[in-house]
Amino acid sequence: LPAGAVAGRYSEHEILVVMPDADDKLAFQIAEECRTQLGYSTLFIPGQPDPLEHVSMSVAITIYPDHGQDSHSLLRSLHACMIRARELGGDRTIIYQPMYFAEKTKEARFDEPLLIVSALEDGRIFPYFQPIYRLTDRHPIGFEILVRLQDTDGSIVRAASFIHTLEHLPPADQLTFDRFLWSSLAHYKEQIPPHLLFFQNISPVFLTHPNLFLEFCNEIIDLGLQPNQIVFEIPERTFIRDPLAFQYIAAQCHTLGFRFAIDDFGTGFTSFQLLQYIPLDFIKIDGEYIRNITHSSQRRSFVNAFVSIARNLNIQVIAEHVEKQNDLETLTAMGVEYGQGFHLCRPLEMSQIFERFIPTGKKR
Repeated sequence: LPAGAVAGRYSEHEILVVMPDADDKLAFQIAEECRTQLGYSTLFIPGQPDPLEHVSMSVAITIYPDHGQDSHSLLRSLHACMIRARELGGDRTIIYQPMYFAEKTKEARFDEPLLIVSALEDGRIFPYFQPIYRLTDRHPIGFEILVRLQDTDGSIVRAASFIHTLEHLPPADQLTFDRFLWSSLAHYKEQIPPHLLFFQNISPVFLTHPNLFLEFCNEIIDLGLQPNQIVFEIPERTFIRDPLAFQYIAAQCHTLGFRFAIDDFGTGFTSFQLLQYIPLDFIKIDGEYIRNITHSSQRRSFVNAFVSIARNLNIQVIAEHVEKQNDLETLTAMGVEYGQGFHLCRPLEMSQIFERFIPTGKKR
């Protein structure tokens, strides 16, 4: 970096560099040199004998005052670039272009960690719940916990607009978010029937700091929630820094009663590794295999294989994104036990859960 440049960690997976005297050409040159050097580097992960096969990064560049008059607008422009980089597959350098990125800049508001933290502190993030049904009789077995954000204008923002930022918050903020979610659920612990399960994606901080996960599971127990009603979903594409350490902690949490699922099963390369070293109770087959399965013999073949493997390992199967009646009937005939999706039910607020699934006044 040139003299006078300052670099620091901005989030768990992002580094911010300020170069006071650099123009866009110099910034682009430096960014490309950094990307090239990283590509030639050999990096090892603790607990794994082999180096990473490929390491890449994306770089976003904004210029003051052309792309923003203050730090907030500059950061928003940076995040707009990163949204575009992700859309293009990553591993590239992008310079902000006001005309092109105007719409992306609006989306990028939700790529700012401070906005997410502020919304949490202001009580503008709240849980929604999507029912998961037994397909044979359409009886709900539980709910996946989703999140929504209320914008400053009162509009409701779906998680797709800010989930990437949420997953890359600093560890302390990720813990604050998880505590908020489970504390919200604990308010209703006396009214929730003991047979209902609650599924939630495990926060990345727990995959990089397994000991924090065990501590957090004990916090959930202290809230009065029942471990056997809680299922932590591990996204299939998730990178686990130290698989053996996480396996050890996951086994302890499983002994306490907590359950585990693989989310988005079939979308990456780690599904079968996770089957080997995580004590799994469910796999959730990704919607890419479920949508229009009735009219795709190839998708039926994949799902049949997934169901067969799960049965042999005594793991239950959930189909995601069930959106059509004919697909529901096909999945049921194929022996898929459970499903979720808009055809079955859209996400609900907690009050709607009580109205539809839990009789008033019923307690444990």
